[in-house]
Amino acid sequence: MNKRRFIFGMILWLCMLIVANPATAFGQNYEVAVNQSQVLNIEGVKRVAIANPAIADVLVVSDSELLLVGKAPGVTSLQVWTDRVPSVYSVHVSGPEFYIGKQVKIEAKIVEIDRGKIKNLGIKWGNNLTSPGSFAFGQGITNSEVGKLWSNFGSYADIQAQLDLLIQDNYAKMLSQPNMITLSGTKANILVGGQMPVPVSNDNGQITVEWKDYGIKLEIEPSVNASESIYTKVKAEVSAIDWNSNHKIYISTTGMAIPPLTMRKADSTIVLASGQTMAIGGLIASEMSKDVQKIPLLGDIPILGNLFKSTSFNRNETELLIFITPTIVDPYEYVPNSTTEMKNEIKKDPWGDANHDKQNKGSGS
Repeated sequence: MNKRRFIFGMILWLCMLIVANPATAFGQNYEVAVNQSQVLNIEGVKRVAIANPAIADVLVVSDSELLLVGKAPGVTSLQVWTDRVPSVYSVHVSGPEFYIGKQVKIEAKIVEIDRGKIKNLGIKWGNNLTSPGSFAFGQGITNSEVGKLWSNFGSYADIQAQLDLLIQDNYAKMLSQPNMITLSGTKANILVGGQMPVPVSNDNGQITVEWKDYGIKLEIEPSVNASESIYTKVKAEVSAIDWNSNHKIYISTTGMAIPPLTMRKADSTIVLASGQTMAIGGLIASEMSKDVQKIPLLGDIPILGNLFKSTSFNRNETELLIFITPTIVDPYEYVPNSTTEMKNEIKKDPWGDANHDKQNKGSGS
């Protein structure tokens, strides 16, 4: 009898223990990326706890919503107490997702202008362009004469038209028009020129050759912010081999003369809208020329020949202008649009202009 009472008491005690401490239910798995959040819909939330707060964090938004935030890659558990059985969820936090930043198309125009010819035209270089528009001057051009040529124009189309006119009349020369695409925050380097060999002696007296860049070098670093303004850093360097310099370096073993490089530099930092143009100027080069006019034979007579000839000295000054237009591009839109345009052109003229003209000529004959 006592044994039966003991067994009955044990069973009753176990039942009371089970009622007092309900079993824990294991819920579903949740996945979230680092620095990302996810809303969990769980009814009747009373209390929450995360096993490893360094991996994930949980916030109680309401009695039916939790906000799960990923902090570091890893796996942890989330326990939620409700009116029912407590539940345990597995939380998987993955690494940061691969994100491709904004892409920026950089269009550059490098123009050389004859300052003497421009002055002879009577062009007055006025004020900076300060009104809102699509053209902005960078540091370095504001104090130069060239920086005031297009002060009355409000768009880059007008500037391009003026440039075309100057080039057509031989007052300016387009040196290069490089274009390239780079990611926001990534430097783009452009070199229009070449490389010259420079002999270098090492510690053992051996001569090796290093290549030195010369020409027009541009380093452009565009950074796109949340409002899609482009914070643009530009470094420009113009160098040329000066064969007429008296400061050549001579190598005794070979007798080779290494000419120095003449160099002009400018840098600018400016905030632009997409498609807006900035300019860097003030890169001036000066060259002296001597023009001798004389009467044949008489002008060659020593001493007296000076009476029959005239000598004039001319200073030729050129200024280099660099126009840079950064534009935000969408890689997923550019190709389809181009394909659509090409398809429309093919529909209009499937044979092409050249073949179409040949067919017209053949039918006419």
